[in-house]
Amino acid sequence: MNKILLVDDHKIVRDGIKSALASESSFEVVGEASNGIEAVELTKKLSPNLIVMDINMPMMDGVEATKEIRKFNKNVKILILTMLEDEHYVLDALSSGINGYVFKMTGIDDFILSLKIISEGEDYFDSKVTKILLESREKSSVKKNELSSRELEILKLIAQGLTSKEIGEYLFISSHTVQKHRKNIIRKLNLHGTAELVKYSIENNLV
Repeated sequence: MNKILLVDDHKIVRDGIKSALASESSFEVVGEASNGIEAVELTKKLSPNLIVMDINMPMMDGVEATKEIRKFNKNVKILILTMLEDEHYVLDALSSGINGYVFKMTGIDDFILSLKIISEGEDYFDSKVTKILLESREKSSVKKNELSSRELEILKLIAQGLTSKEIGEYLFISSHTVQKHRKNIIRKLNLHGTAELVKYSIENNLV
């Protein structure tokens, strides 16, 4: 059972998410917060497995709350759910230690899918996140000698939002092999997690 903390300053949004998850036996909403300060406090108190976090909130926004939570909890999964599409919001969120970024106009089925993917240990980013960054970043060249052709291929697929299982199926290799390549890529590029891999790919015009 995945314990979820909902963080949004609009009660109607929290109620909508609870209603959508009512039929999902693998998820249980254990708490609600209306700002980042409450989110930090409830994370310490309730120890959720997954946090659904808005960005634009009073007192403390979702990005700052994520940074505070990461100081004492590296394991909880954090999914940003927001209306904000501006580049600086996306970049700030990516650098704060989130595990996913989706938009409030996302369909409920895709939203639940994002929760399931994140709860299983994969990161999830809406394809629009990649497009937003692509449109706002200057093109630069990747250092070709850092990664093998297979690693470069896998990095591109990661940046497109594919899971290890999906990448394995696409390349006809096992998900375990994909995960080994992912670890090697992270090590070679001196990065930390999928969010930074996505950011690196965008900055180096890989997608």
